[in-house]
Parts: sequence; structure tokens; C-alpha cells
Amino acid sequence: MGGITWSTLFTLLGYFFGGIPAVQEHFELVIVGIILVSVIPAAVGAIKAKFGKKEQAAEFLGRFNWAPEFMRLNGEMLEEYSKAKDSSEVVRIQNEYIEAVRKG
Repeated sequence: MGGITWSTLFTLLGYFFGGIPAVQEHFELVIVGIILVSVIPAAVGAIKAKFGKKEQAAEFLGRFNWAPEFMRLNGEMLEEYSKAKDSSEVVRIQNEYIEAVRKG
């Protein structure tokens, strides 16, 4: 029942929202906005983890089904970032990670 309601609601909203001239003329901005709103939870969790608030980050991310996979994939990197003293160390950590990925 919930799935049918969800699908119907967003299909109708899309139909009516898509009929607005400003949306039709700037649809790419609508897509960028949707993507940005979708990324906000991951960004908030990453920022909290970066600043040593791992429990708060875990609690916040725990609200989202994808959070365990996000932490599995990014936890090590976030841990390293939290140890960085300045932006140059963050860049160094990032470059080391990219190089390790390239080497396989």
C-alpha cells in the first residue's frame, strides 16, 4: 500500500511540477537541486566524523538505510581525515588514497 501511494504521489507531482514553465526552462537546475539535497545527509555525517564526533555521525547516519554501506566504504578515509591538522594534510591523505586505488 505504501509503495503504491508513494509511486502515485510522485508521478502526479512530477506531472504537475513539470507543467510549470520555469521548471521546463531550467530543468537542469531542478536535477542539480535534487542531487544536492540527496547528498546533504552524507556530507553532514562526513563532516561530523571529520571533526571527531563519530558517535553523533553514526547516530545521524543511522536514520538512513544506506548509512552502513557509506561507512564501510568511507570509514577508513574519514578516520584519516579526522587526524589531519590542516588542509594540506587532507590533500596529502586524499592523494595517497587515490594512488593506492590506482595501484589496485
